[in-house]
Amino acid sequence: MNLYDKKNSEIRWIPDGFHFYGPEEGMNRRKMINAVQEFFQSKSYKEVFLPSFDYTSTFTGHLSSGNTVLSLKESSGYDISPSNDLTIQVVKGMADSNNEGSVFYIGKIVRENTKHNGRRRELLQAGAEILGDSSIPTIRRMVSEIYQIVSSFGIEKKFELVIGNNAVINKIFFGLGLSNLERNYFQNLVETKDWTRINRFLNEKNAEPELKNRLRDMVFLKTDRLKEYPDIRDSLEEISEICSEHNEVNPDLSLTRNLDYYTGIILQGYIEGYSEPFLTGGVYNDLFEKFAGEKKNACGYALNLDLLEEVLDNQE
Repeated sequence: MNLYDKKNSEIRWIPDGFHFYGPEEGMNRRKMINAVQEFFQSKSYKEVFLPSFDYTSTFTGHLSSGNTVLSLKESSGYDISPSNDLTIQVVKGMADSNNEGSVFYIGKIVRENTKHNGRRRELLQAGAEILGDSSIPTIRRMVSEIYQIVSSFGIEKKFELVIGNNAVINKIFFGLGLSNLERNYFQNLVETKDWTRINRFLNEKNAEPELKNRLRDMVFLKTDRLKEYPDIRDSLEEISEICSEHNEVNPDLSLTRNLDYYTGIILQGYIEGYSEPFLTGGVYNDLFEKFAGEKKNACGYALNLDLLEEVLDNQE
């Protein structure tokens, strides 16, 4: 742990949330990275390498209120930031060269740390992106890959994959006419399924009874009642088809993400005993068009390699 010393802390210590890896730690990390790389290559993904900085607007345009990025001003006057979202950078780079297909990356993201002291600010991440296809068979293929990679590392703790639909939950947020700040607050309530506070918030916003009932059924996954809503029924059928080969996958239509580019199915994976997601991903059919002016469906997922490393270390 870094100990604060006004006189020489900047000389003696690495900034909080960043880490140095010595020879033994570095060797173990390299083995893990090589294993991830070999896995993606065995699935016919081609590797791409991402810049460590990008224009700040590349990232901030997709963040919900309350989430910030580090930034600095370059000599030309533009604000630039260390990589904050690698999916965006993959799509942006591929759009610039008008490419599509299955690619993977291994890189670091840097996040601002305004609320969580001691939390990692620099994260090692590996991701797979499929540009040009987001069909149900493709998402099923991704789900199978996710379980294969968890199995390949011999993770002993239970792995739980949760699937939702960003379009369905966004319809609720849109119907309430929330500001960015209100949406961020409300998302946190929905994520924790705190119905008492959710209901109080909905009453304050004078939400229609139909909207309240819809959200309550989504939060508590009242499947029979949810089938009465055509859009939710279709989403449940999609999720059921995706999960057909994996009974342990859990549907959750109240699942939310703090990034606005997800347009449909979203994924979140957890390892028992760890609160931070090991995996995130989903469908983002409009992101390619933002950079290329041409619509191209896409989907992908990303793994938190720092968390994987921690889990494996704790098993030894």
